[in-house]
Amino acid sequence: MIFYSGSIGGPKWGVGAKIRPEPGLLRLRKTLGFYANIRPANLASKSLLDYSPLRPDIVNGVDVIVIRELTGGLYFGPRKEQGAEPDVDTAWDKMIYSVDEVQRITRVAAQIALGANPPLEIHSVDKANVLATSRLWRKTVSETLEKEYPQLKYDHYFIDAASMVMVANPKKLNGVILTENLFGDMSACSFTIDFYVSCNISFSVSQIK
Repeated sequence: MIFYSGSIGGPKWGVGAKIRPEPGLLRLRKTLGFYANIRPANLASKSLLDYSPLRPDIVNGVDVIVIRELTGGLYFGPRKEQGAEPDVDTAWDKMIYSVDEVQRITRVAAQIALGANPPLEIHSVDKANVLATSRLWRKTVSETLEKEYPQLKYDHYFIDAASMVMVANPKKLNGVILTENLFGDMSACSFTIDFYVSCNISFSVSQIK
């Protein structure tokens, strides 16, 4: 199943609004099983250079596909709002990932990488120097690619380092960027032009394998 979507939201649906589109969008993703978001970042036309905040010589030649895990992590973990008991002055969100979730999104990235000739390099983005979920992510990505897709080249970036590369030398990340929900939200939106349509997909395990 494939679902194409553009940007949602606006000033009248701010964080304090009673009704906001984001909860509905998250529920739609979870209910329909859209666990993979695919967003290209390239220049289909040289005329798009004028719309980039980066210098033309930096952005020209960028050709990236961002693969974002879409139904796990902070956006779907348990949370407590400020004002709720106990401890009304505390709010929190919990980030949770399983090996199965990371394996299936890694396979999506690998299949897309293999669709190019020669195959694209995969750049996995995490925060493994701080987060337990990111250490699981990095370990699972490495094991899955080495076991199931040994022909593919891959590397790992911390999200802060990747963000710097996106601005200073984005062509270094040409290929497939693979990352979790929160980091993918930030990376995809900062790396792509907003009028590029993204694609949300749901595959069975047999289709990915």
